[in-house]
Amino acid sequence: MISFFRKIRQALLDQNRVTRYLAYAIGEIALVMIGILLALQVNTWNEERKLRKEEAQLIQNLHEEFQRNLIKLDSISSKLSRTEKSLGLVLDLIDQKEGPIREEMLDSLLIKSVIVAGKVSQSFVLEDMKNTGGLSKISSTELKILLFEWERNFVELQSSLELGRQAFEEYANHIIQKGSIRNIDAENSPPEVSRSKLPISNIPLLQDPVFENHVDNCQVLSNEHLFKLSQTRKLMVSILDLTSK
Repeated sequence: MISFFRKIRQALLDQNRVTRYLAYAIGEIALVMIGILLALQVNTWNEERKLRKEEAQLIQNLHEEFQRNLIKLDSISSKLSRTEKSLGLVLDLIDQKEGPIREEMLDSLLIKSVIVAGKVSQSFVLEDMKNTGGLSKISSTELKILLFEWERNFVELQSSLELGRQAFEEYANHIIQKGSIRNIDAENSPPEVSRSKLPISNIPLLQDPVFENHVDNCQVLSNEHLFKLSQTRKLMVSILDLTSK
C-alpha cells in the first residue's frame, strides 16, 4: 500500500501537480498513523485479555483456598464448642452441693475440657499475591477491602487462639500436678488402658480454687474464641461469594 502511494506521488511530481501530491502525502501519513493506532489498540486488547485471564486464575485460587480454610475453621469451631460445653459441666460439678459425684463421669469430662483449638490456615495465595504484585491485578475494590480485612482479622484471631492455648496448657498442667491423668485416659481410651492403682482421684480438684479459676478462665476464653471464629466465618463467606462470580 505504501509503495502504491509512493508511485502516485512520483507521478504527481512529474506532472507538477503539487496540491494533489500534498493530499496524497497527507493521506499516506494518515494511513500509517491509523495502522500504528490499530496495532497499539490490538496490543492493548491482548494485554487486557492477559490481565483478565491472570485475574480469573488468581480469584479461582483464592476461592479454592478459602473453601479449604472454611472447612478447617468449622472443624475448629465444632471442637471448641464441645470443649466449652465440657468446661461448663465441670463448673456445674464444682457448684454441686448435694449428691455424690461419679469419678468416671468427672474424668470423662476433664479429657473433653482440655482439647485445644487448632490454627486457622493462613491464605498462602494472598501472601504470594502480595509478594508478587498480584493483588494489583484484582479489579474488584470490594474484594480487595475484604482481603485486607481478612488479613487483619487473621492476625488478631491467631493471637487470641495462642493466648487460649497457653491458658489450656496451664489448666492441663494443674491437672497433671494435682490429679490423675491416667484415670482420665482410662475413661477415654481402649479397655486395656486401666485406671491408676495409686490412691489418687480427680474428685478433690472440685474443691480446689486454683482449679476452678483455670476452668473458668478457659471457658471465658473459649466463648471469646467462638465469637471471633463466627465473625471470621462471616468474612470468609463474603470473600467466597465474591470469588465465585
